[in-house]
Amino acid sequence: MQRAWYYIELFVDPKNENVIYVLSAPALRSNDGGRTWETLSGTHGDFHDLWINPANPNNFVISNDGGAAISFDRGKTWSTQSNIPTAQFYRINVDNQFPYRIYGAQQDNTSVAIRSREFDSSGITPASWTASAGGESAFLAFDPDDPRYVLGGSYQGTIEVFDSKASAERKSWPRLFSI
Repeated sequence: MQRAWYYIELFVDPKNENVIYVLSAPALRSNDGGRTWETLSGTHGDFHDLWINPANPNNFVISNDGGAAISFDRGKTWSTQSNIPTAQFYRINVDNQFPYRIYGAQQDNTSVAIRSREFDSSGITPASWTASAGGESAFLAFDPDDPRYVLGGSYQGTIEVFDSKASAERKSWPRLFSI
């Protein structure tokens, strides 16, 4: 099991003690008390929590690094996660625009800029979210008075520069100098 030491979870079906779920990087299920295991399909990776409906164990909600999904058939099919506005942010920053934007790197996802409010009746929607620089490990840097260019770190030391007006980005690798 990947990373079992910090987020592995075990759940037992409330109506059948031989059905066990183990959540980690994959989500696993045993139907025979732990002798054999199958991998559950899912909507994202890195599974963290599970709620099993006590009245109907075929219905459950699973949470993961991408949000949460609902199943009514023991995990054969899942609801979409795109209609549930959830994200896990490592760190956030804001600019000085009105309304201000919230910038953050999402767990196992992209970094984003989100308008803090909308002036129409629909409120903040997925259309209020736009891509930004870097990936899940990004620290985002920009001029708070003019955040056209956002710099964000990513894996392997890359720095991405995102131009919010052009909706384009460029990756660069910083040069290391020795003295």
